[in-house]
Amino acid sequence: DGNLEHRNDLLKNLKETFVYDAFDRLTTVRLNGAEQLTIGYGNSGNITNKSDVGDYTYNTGSKPFAIESIDGTPPTISQLYQSIDYTSFDKVKHISEKETPESTADLLTLNIGYGTDRERVWQKSENNLTGVTLEKRIFNTVYEEVTDNKGDKKQLHYLRAPNGVFAIFTIENEKVELTNYILKDHLGSINYIVNASGEVVQELNFDAWGRRRNPATWTYYDPSTTLPQPLFDRGYTFHEHLDDFKLINMPACR
Repeated sequence: DGNLEHRNDLLKNLKETFVYDAFDRLTTVRLNGAEQLTIGYGNSGNITNKSDVGDYTYNTGSKPFAIESIDGTPPTISQLYQSIDYTSFDKVKHISEKETPESTADLLTLNIGYGTDRERVWQKSENNLTGVTLEKRIFNTVYEEVTDNKGDKKQLHYLRAPNGVFAIFTIENEKVELTNYILKDHLGSINYIVNASGEVVQELNFDAWGRRRNPATWTYYDPSTTLPQPLFDRGYTFHEHLDDFKLINMPACR
C-alpha cells in the first residue's frame, strides 16, 4: 500500500513506528515501542481526537468539515483568539491573534499579498509582544527579501535541482554571504543544514504532522519553553512555519 511503516536512526538508536487503519489513515505512532501519538476518526473521515491536542467538535450544519472547537486548552495550539481571512480564491490573506474575541488590540498579525497569477508576492508580520515587524518580498519561490523594523535585511536565494531546493544562498545586510546546504527526509522536510565546510550547523526533526521535536531524542519540546530558533522558516515538507501562530503555511495544499 506504500505506507511508511517505520524509520530508524541507527546512530541515535531511535525507531519510529507507524500504524494505519483499513483506510490507510495514520492512527498510532510509537517511539522505541512506546506510544507517542494516537489519532481517532469519525464516520465522516474527520479527525475526532489527537492525543497531543484533544477532542475535536465540528459544525453540524452546512460546513460539516469545519472545526468549531477543541476541548480544553492544549498548549500545542495557540492560546490566543485566532482569526483567519481568505481571498476569493481560497488563500490566506490575513491572520490575527488577540487575548479574547472582545479585545480591540491585535497581539500578532500577518498580511499576505498575491500577484496576478495568485502567487504570493509579499507578506508583513507584526508581533506586538516582541516589537518585531518583518516584511517579506517573494519572487517566484526562488528568491525572498526579508527586512525587519530595525532596517536589517536578509536576501535568500533558493538554489534548486529537479528534486527541489538543495541549498540556500544568503546575503545579510548586503555584506555577509553564506551558503547552506539542505538535507531532507522522505517528505522533503529539512533534517540537516550544512555549511560550505560540510559542518552541520542545525538539525531539525518533525513528527508526522509537522510538529517540531528535539532532533536528538525525537521527543516533543516542552510547550511552555521557547523553541530553539531555526535558521530558516522552512521546515516540515519544506513549507513555511509561522511559529508565532503555531501554524504551517502550506499554500492551498489539499
